[in-house]
Amino acid sequence: MVVVAGPAWWLRGPFAPVLALVALAAPVLVGHTLTATPSWLMLTGDAVHLAAAAFWLGGLVGLVAVTVPGRVPAGDAARVVARFSGGALVSVAALAASGVAMAALVLPEPSALVDGGYGRTLLLKVGVVVAAVVLAAWNRFALVPALRRAPDREAWPRLRRMLAKEAALVVTVAVITGFFTQLDPHDAHHHVQAPVTISADSQGLRVDGEASERGQALDLSFGLAYRGSAVTDGEVAVQARLPEQSLGPIRAEARFEDGRWVASLPLPVEGAWQVQFTARVSRFESPIALVTVDVAGS
Repeated sequence: MVVVAGPAWWLRGPFAPVLALVALAAPVLVGHTLTATPSWLMLTGDAVHLAAAAFWLGGLVGLVAVTVPGRVPAGDAARVVARFSGGALVSVAALAASGVAMAALVLPEPSALVDGGYGRTLLLKVGVVVAAVVLAAWNRFALVPALRRAPDREAWPRLRRMLAKEAALVVTVAVITGFFTQLDPHDAHHHVQAPVTISADSQGLRVDGEASERGQALDLSFGLAYRGSAVTDGEVAVQARLPEQSLGPIRAEARFEDGRWVASLPLPVEGAWQVQFTARVSRFESPIALVTVDVAGS
């Protein structure tokens, strides 16, 4: 936001495409993209998905501006709209292909589309996208050819309104995406495993508790003591790594409830995860204890 609001020279020359790429790539680094495997396929699909959506929405905004009466000659505007429509079809195909690939990687099984909040929100997003595609097809195959054959005073405002509606639908898709990327794809398929005992003693920090699998989440319930004194407040953080697959760190803040610290980590892959506990016991001391938890996956 600072860059966009700054001096105009940031938006000229080589800066504009670089900043645009940075802004476009940022969402790839959050949400379930980081936990799905194979990670290279998920990251590629997410990047293609974002690029296609950016082309579609950005192009629509430009078309709404181009179709303002009197801004450009009618013939030129019609050619611009027709040219963009061809590119938009490619972007929609890329959106569909990448979306299907990512859904296949993230969802545990097809029934998750209707059983869980993540799947139902995904279906809502698909429905809005379909509505936007219908509008785009109407613009491309009905309004634009009619304009090129016999442009009139009423046709351009009608096209501009349709483009604005299409853009509004694409913005709605972006808003829905922002919500559902924070949901758990496995929320309707949590299979709880029997808890296992965990314990560690390092740097004066003692950890004793239990770890249990719930779907692709590892739930932790534990007690902490530092140099023999119970730790019941302050900042306690948990993070996990899977060195053999270079995954992590996956972080979570622990909270103190009913005399125990609790935390939940989304661990999507089976293996021997290294779980690190960090407690800030004073201004200058944050001892660390490490345990290994074998995650079977679900």
